[in-house]
Amino acid sequence: MSVKSGRPRLLLLLIVLWLAAYAASFLQFALTGPAGDGFTRGLNRVMAFLGWQIGAGLIGCAIWIAGRDLPLGRAGRWLLRIPALLALALATAILALVLWARLHRPAPAPPEPAPVTMPVTPSDR
Repeated sequence: MSVKSGRPRLLLLLIVLWLAAYAASFLQFALTGPAGDGFTRGLNRVMAFLGWQIGAGLIGCAIWIAGRDLPLGRAGRWLLRIPALLALALATAILALVLWARLHRPAPAPPEPAPVTMPVTPSDR
């Protein structure tokens, strides 16, 4: 048995693991209740989502590497790149959001309200 003969099974196992991790990220985000108070309320859900997505991204990179030498044709190799490309797209979106938040100029503050004066009463004529 050569080294490459076991590669399709490894690839199938990695794809199943990637699908499980990718689905778990959305399921855990949807099914976990928010915890914490104030600004950090719900951060546990976001961190669980990102943790599962990082795991799925690492598995996606392994899928790309494992399927690189298989005789699948051009379309087959591109299909094996999709998990890693989804992870790259998520990382790019997060980076773009952080950069936009850092570089975006907020709207100017509204002017200070005028001091309160005595109400005008009708004069007696």
